[in-house]
Amino acid sequence: MAGEAVEWISTSEESHLIIGLSIFNTSQFWDLREHVPPTVAFIFLPIATMVLATALSHRRILRCLPSLSVKFTGLNPVATMSTSEGEAPAVLIPIADGTEEIEAIAVADVLTRGGMKVTLAGVGRKLQNIVTMSQGTKAQGDIAIEACVDLNFDLIMCPGGPGAQHLHDCAELITMLQKQKHQGRYYGGICAAPAVVLIPHGLLDAGPATTYPSYGEKMKGVDYKPDERVVVNGKCVTSQGPGTAIEMGLKLVELLVSGEKAKSVAQALIA
Repeated sequence: MAGEAVEWISTSEESHLIIGLSIFNTSQFWDLREHVPPTVAFIFLPIATMVLATALSHRRILRCLPSLSVKFTGLNPVATMSTSEGEAPAVLIPIADGTEEIEAIAVADVLTRGGMKVTLAGVGRKLQNIVTMSQGTKAQGDIAIEACVDLNFDLIMCPGGPGAQHLHDCAELITMLQKQKHQGRYYGGICAAPAVVLIPHGLLDAGPATTYPSYGEKMKGVDYKPDERVVVNGKCVTSQGPGTAIEMGLKLVELLVSGEKAKSVAQALIA
């Protein structure tokens, strides 16, 4: 490990941050001591402290790490918008405390089966991007939403649940959604998200849309479709709730990949 650490220090600025943060994980620090002399290990700790402080002061830490639990194994890649034909579409799904589990995970799973690259982005500046979802399930995002602002995605899909309010309040996410709409790329929401996230920020046009039934009265200025489980309005896709998550995922596969691929995934899911 020591040789690997030295090599990374000499070749990558981002790896400085990985190493510094890894040492702050207690188990990793003691693991380091097992591979190098104690004096070296303890000298390295203040160096790591300075690296971490510098990273935080420049707000670069989020662009370099998907979470604080990263070890000496490299970074989880964050997929960005496909630029050539045949390249897998990149999808961003923001998650926060209170996000509905089924809507986030089921859609992400279907899209992955459909050949897309899905990134879960933690909202709310949570430690290690770990959020507690609406039914108590804990999920860890691949990256923080603040690190995604300058990235481009083929699709941004907002799950619902009580956590939709956190998405509504997230300036970085709203900026990304507005850019997504302006540039003619796919975006959408399920459950409470159309009413709580999209409409208040002017992200739903006057065309058809749907949402969770109890939020129907908030669907002002659109052609609300309470009886349709998934609604496509140009580049905006909306759906009703947990029970329609797989259908929404299949529709998105159809739109961004192909109808043939969507049918193949549906058959495998017995959907």
